[in-house]
Amino acid sequence: EALKEACRRFPEQAAELHERLLRRRNEEFADSSWLQKWWNQAGYLQVRDPLVVNVSYFFSFVDDPTISSSPGASANVQRGATMLFASAQFRKLVVTGQLP
Repeated sequence: EALKEACRRFPEQAAELHERLLRRRNEEFADSSWLQKWWNQAGYLQVRDPLVVNVSYFFSFVDDPTISSSPGASANVQRGATMLFASAQFRKLVVTGQLP
């Protein structure tokens, strides 16, 4: 009986949630993703567990043939810098709405 009631109320609740999300987008996040604040705070900053780099099973790293290990330069440092730079470029596309 409770399941039937929940199913009956779902369309109304979904419509209300959709309206709240649209209002929030228009009022608080006109220049950004409505999900960005939640993702950054609840998804990353509030959780104090260690976060591994490979959090997605569909995302993996392969050796980058353009990185050479020359004397005095660490391939890991070069790889990390390359990943940070690419991540910053990707974030800029997302934040500015230019991501295709």
